[in-house]
Amino acid sequence: VDPDLQAWCANLSACEKVGQWDSALSLLQSMQLQRHAPDIIAWTAVTGACRRMDAWAKILQVQHDMWLRGVGVHAVLERTALNSFECWSSRGEAPAALDR
Repeated sequence: VDPDLQAWCANLSACEKVGQWDSALSLLQSMQLQRHAPDIIAWTAVTGACRRMDAWAKILQVQHDMWLRGVGVHAVLERTALNSFECWSSRGEAPAALDR
């Protein structure tokens, strides 16, 4: 078990719990710049922070970043993105955001 990875994931999870998606994305970027490979816990925490604050476009961005880095989009993350999209779509918000 990598103690550095655990510390990164703990910080990302804290961001998730309070919905600070911008901080979570910043931490994820810092993590990668310091050559720590995010695990599924890290990716899930970042996605969860985005979902908590209805930042579904960021969820899609995170999933795209995972794909670019050769990380398979995990079923949990796919479900999070789909659930978020359905929620926003039902409120009529998703189509307008897609145009941005």
